[in-house]
Amino acid sequence: MLRKGLQRLGIDLDDALARTFDLRGRSALIVCTNHAVLDIGKPTGVFASEMTAPYYAFLDAGMRVDVASPNGGVIPVDPQSLRPVVRCDADDRFLADPVLKASVSHSLAVGSLDMRTYDLVYLAGGWGAAFDFGFSEALGRKVTEANAAGAILGGV
Repeated sequence: MLRKGLQRLGIDLDDALARTFDLRGRSALIVCTNHAVLDIGKPTGVFASEMTAPYYAFLDAGMRVDVASPNGGVIPVDPQSLRPVVRCDADDRFLADPVLKASVSHSLAVGSLDMRTYDLVYLAGGWGAAFDFGFSEALGRKVTEANAAGAILGGV
């Protein structure tokens, strides 16, 4: 209810100007953090909408989308980012999507991937990424490989 009230005030977490694209036959990789707890003991991870909004934009454009992390395995989702007042439509979609939930629970290890198979590599943000992205040698190597292969690189 509060989210709807904020939208009426002009504060909308969803992009009313979003465009659609036909990218069938293309592939995207979304890289998220494995870091789950801030150094002050507070839970963190990927900020949900920084993963879900691009994931569904790529998927809805017809792309094959893989989800990876520096170590593979569980991608923690910042619990504050799933509070109803800050959730966007893509977050609501994630909460009901067993496929993306499985990808978040069992992400691919970025170091094991062939970056030549991706047209786009997207680094999803959140506080967790500040703790492992810059320190992951495997992620650094793989982003360099993706760039050399001509992939589009992006992130939040």
